[in-house]
Amino acid sequence: MHIRLSTLTYVLACFIAVCCVDVSAQVLWAAGPSGGDGGVEFDEHALPGPGLTLPAFGLRVSRIRICSGTFVDSIQFTWASGSTVITGQRHGGGGGVCRIHTLAGDERIISIRGRYGRVVDSIVITTNRHRTLPITAGGPGGAAPFSYEAPPDGSITALIGRSGDYLDAVGIIVGK
Repeated sequence: MHIRLSTLTYVLACFIAVCCVDVSAQVLWAAGPSGGDGGVEFDEHALPGPGLTLPAFGLRVSRIRICSGTFVDSIQFTWASGSTVITGQRHGGGGGVCRIHTLAGDERIISIRGRYGRVVDSIVITTNRHRTLPITAGGPGGAAPFSYEAPPDGSITALIGRSGDYLDAVGIIVGK
């Protein structure tokens, strides 16, 4: 089953969570975002309701789609658990060359780093299998570096930030 994240999905997920899922201690912390102040704020881990998150449903990041040219145009996570697949919203514009990176069943994101100026110029994602996904967009641009790392007992489960025509800023949500 493949689901696009929408208002209906949020409502159904909230109903299931309230009735069936213990959501305590799923989110360890958030960090960021780093980048410019343009675009619209996003927080892809949150579901309507106190303490409800995608990791609370046993979902893990299974695929990362990044589109880039001179800058990081957009980023999009897909989460999976068994036969359930939820594709998150694309954060950023429709430009750039897109690459999709599929994670193995036991693979988790442990760090995200890159550079930014008024938008995110580059991004590099590393997994617990010590695989550095070849997601480097743009060039050496960006006035400042950013680096986020999950603790040993967690992984990066969702993103926060700002986006418009590009990925303006990015931060992380760390969960178990």
